[in-house]
Order: sequence, then C-alpha cells, then structure tokens
Amino acid sequence: QLKMQKLFIAALVCSLSVVAIADDCKYTADDGTHFDLSALRDSSTDFTKKTDGGGGGVVFSYAFAVCKNVQKECQNIASPAAEFLTTPIGEGCRVLGSLAKQTWKLIDPSNPKRGVQIKYADGDPCDQSNKRSVTILIECNEQVSGLGEFKSVDGQGSCDYTYNFASPYGCPATSHHAGGYFLLFFVLAALVYLAGGMIYRYKKLGLRGKETIPHLEFWSEVPSLVKDGVQYSISKTKQLVVTVKDKIQNRNQYQAI
Repeated sequence: QLKMQKLFIAALVCSLSVVAIADDCKYTADDGTHFDLSALRDSSTDFTKKTDGGGGGVVFSYAFAVCKNVQKECQNIASPAAEFLTTPIGEGCRVLGSLAKQTWKLIDPSNPKRGVQIKYADGDPCDQSNKRSVTILIECNEQVSGLGEFKSVDGQGSCDYTYNFASPYGCPATSHHAGGYFLLFFVLAALVYLAGGMIYRYKKLGLRGKETIPHLEFWSEVPSLVKDGVQYSISKTKQLVVTVKDKIQNRNQYQAI
C-alpha cells in the first residue's frame, strides 16, 4: 500500500509540475482576460534597445527578458532587466529589477485589449530609501512582425523606468492557444487515468506490481506497434522514391530519342 501511495504522489507531483511549467508566463486579469507570454519567454535572445546618450560616444543600452533573466548579466547579478552604459572611457550598468519581485497587471483596466504590463522591482539602490524598478508595457499590436518591437524607454536615470514594447502577444489570448490547452488537458487526463487506474486495480482487484497498470497488454504492445508503423512508413517512402526515379529516367530516355 505504501508503494501505491508513493506512485500516486509521484503522478500528482508530475501533473502539478506540468501545470506550473505551462502557466509560469500567463496572466489572467480580474475580469477574466487572459494573456499568454510563453512565446516571449522562449525567445532565444534578450529584447534590447539602444539610445544616444547625448553625444560624445555615450550610448545607453537597455535589455529585458520576459519571465526569466537576461543573458547578459550586470555586475554578475542575474536580473530580468538592466541598463548598460558605454562611454569612451569605460562601461557601467544598473540592475533594474529582480525576477523574484515580478508583478502583473493590465495596462488599462478599463480597456484590457490595450495589453498587459510586468513590473520588476528590487533593483540597484536608487537613493537612500528606494531601489530601482522597471515596468514593461507589452502593448497589443498585431501588426508588428515577429515577437515584437522594443519601441522606447522612459524614465532614464530615475528610480522607475518604463520599457515600451509592442507585440501581438500583448493582445488577449484567443483560440490560437487552444492547441496548448488541449495538450495540457491531455497530459493531465492521462496522469489521472494512470494514477486512478492503478489505485483501483490495487485496492479493488488486489493486483500487485506491474499488473496494477491499466490496460497493461495494450501498453506493452505500444513499442512494437510504433516500430511496425515506422518500418511501414519507411517501406512506403522507399517505394515512392523508386517510382519517382523510374518516371524521371523514362522521361529522360524519351527526351533523348
């Protein structure tokens, strides 16, 4: 019985992990409007913007990531947003927030379609009583190509920065996310089926070991069925290739005559 409890707990933990992974970059507002920024989180590069520091070779660079830390660290500190300064005599940077201090809310509560904002707090000290923070406005813009466009930065040099970012992912989630939800539902349903079936077969039917797995005969045949399917597909593909080659050769012979 203890072994079955451990199996059930393991399945439950696994299912909760799937939910956590799927939802760690999603937000649902109080009015039910849902945003999914998973695609921005999965970007292979940071979102960056350079601005002229007023001449003299001074350049400010701003970087942020969504639901994770930027790849380029400032002061060897992992952070989701930073400001970098390049001058003819050297370089410097500021940490603008911490991933542990991430909060979400709508840009405009009266108009959820405008987009969503993420605030990262607890950055470098700004003065004796405040630390720097950055608010990333992810505005809904379905005309922007790719993941989005880092348009501008407000509040440079202050305690509170604002990054303005336009993206189709700043728009409320619609039906094009249904595939991800279906996959999540399928995984959770499979885990519930497996855990529930094992408990039933253990307690009600008195089975032990691998016999507690529901439909064991079917699952034991899956590898061989997959193998047969792959072999069949390869065989058909080879036949198709041979047929195409024969047609090409016949056509070339006809043209030569």
